[in-house]
Amino acid sequence: MTDHVQEFVREAGREYLAEAPSRLGELRKDLAALRAGEAGAAESLLGRFHRLAGSGGSYGFPDITAASRDAEQWLTAHSVPDHAGFALLAVAVGRVAAAFDAAARAVGLPIEPRRAPPFGWRAHLVGGATDLSARLAAALRDSQYAVTLGPLGIDPARIPASERPEIAVILPGAAEDPTEAVERWTSRSFERRFAVALVADLEGAALLQAPFARLDLVAPPARADALVIRWARAAARAASSPALILAVLSDPAERATLATWLEAAGLQLTLLVTAREAEEALSREHPDLVVVDQALPDADGLALVRLLRRDPRMAITPIIAITDSDSDPAREVALEAGVDELIVRPLAQSRLVPAVVLRAARGRRLDEVVRRDPLTGLLTAGSLYDEMESVLAFARRAGERISFVLFDLDHFRRLNEQLGHQRSDLVLAQVARLILERVRATDLVARMGGEEFGVVLRTCGPGDALTVAEQIRAAVASAPPPIAGGAATAALRLSGGIAGYPDHAIGIRDLIHSAERALRQAKEGGRDRVVVGG
Repeated sequence: MTDHVQEFVREAGREYLAEAPSRLGELRKDLAALRAGEAGAAESLLGRFHRLAGSGGSYGFPDITAASRDAEQWLTAHSVPDHAGFALLAVAVGRVAAAFDAAARAVGLPIEPRRAPPFGWRAHLVGGATDLSARLAAALRDSQYAVTLGPLGIDPARIPASERPEIAVILPGAAEDPTEAVERWTSRSFERRFAVALVADLEGAALLQAPFARLDLVAPPARADALVIRWARAAARAASSPALILAVLSDPAERATLATWLEAAGLQLTLLVTAREAEEALSREHPDLVVVDQALPDADGLALVRLLRRDPRMAITPIIAITDSDSDPAREVALEAGVDELIVRPLAQSRLVPAVVLRAARGRRLDEVVRRDPLTGLLTAGSLYDEMESVLAFARRAGERISFVLFDLDHFRRLNEQLGHQRSDLVLAQVARLILERVRATDLVARMGGEEFGVVLRTCGPGDALTVAEQIRAAVASAPPPIAGGAATAALRLSGGIAGYPDHAIGIRDLIHSAERALRQAKEGGRDRVVVGG
């Protein structure tokens, strides 16, 4: 096979893997429809498994084929699943997702930008056929939401499971009372939980009363354009993949039970037995919630909780502890250690699963607010430094190479004067999007401050990082923003500096300083270029 043909085959495989969010989202939507008893859902889900079973191997990914074929064969034999069957199907979808992730890691960095999932996230605008609703609908579509509209009196329970939205925005008219609409949209069970915003001039004590206290956002109409879209983007990031739960339990039967319950609820689960295993796992991944047994084989569970709370990355991560004692002193000790909720044995599905699902979802949204830049949705510089500690620690143990790329927009002050502050903010958001589209989900992207961006590329040496950085630089240059009041556009150029571990530095501070020196060389060399540190 010639080099040209090999590259064509590799590129086709990357393109196939780029569609993973779409394919997995379709599987999960069909599974939700099947749970709800919708006609044709089983046939649709079966067809999707069948197509993945055929296509995975064709593109050189046999594990995708194997996982999909197993699911197809099981569903063929059990077209009307019971409760346990739905749990098995959730696990099957998880196996397909894991096969896609493993294939993506195996082929390395993507060359073409990731496509937004065509099914999108769903947003429903309730009431309000006004200019504001039209603006919000357009902005939500730009943020990759599929937008539907309905009257204020619509009952969300009547929306088919496969079409239910991730977010709802209630827009009452000037003379309309939104109380009943808010009640309907915020009183669903945890399995049908929507993120709900209300656009209304509501403040003070009214916000503390039911049903308004259950809202995720209340935005005054004058500020709704900015507040609702920022909230919607955060909700989309939080809902873009199933929540990851890390559970450390000593009892095998409890681990099996927890796996059945949580995977049936559509969550990803990492099951561990010891505190040492948990510490090792947390150096590689950042869960959305941790479940800890207070009695572990190698340590006191609360000692593990205290250790986690000392990690800046875990400072606000929800932690649920499983215990045998419901005494007030035991509860006080657990809360003092950093536990958010204590659940007493025997475990009950009706208590444990809603606690995990709702706390994980809330934790994700809180994480988005605290750890991310509100303008771009990227990590803040402080959050990136916290994550880099963990990434480098794992790289040292696993022998991985890491690259850090520091970007800076050339002559941004001049651009700011041409465009004005508001349009310059849109440019920064656009650059953030262009960067995100050209890196992997496992990479880290941050707004370091002002017009500076940082990217951590895992399992990637400086040579490969240069390829990615040049693609980002070219993409930014090819998307010049228009100048207000005319058809002319403003030139947009990007300079970058690259440093690698262990090529140029072995610590975070030295790695960042090396990238900063390379960035200065790019600036001094004429800008609009990327330099690898020496």
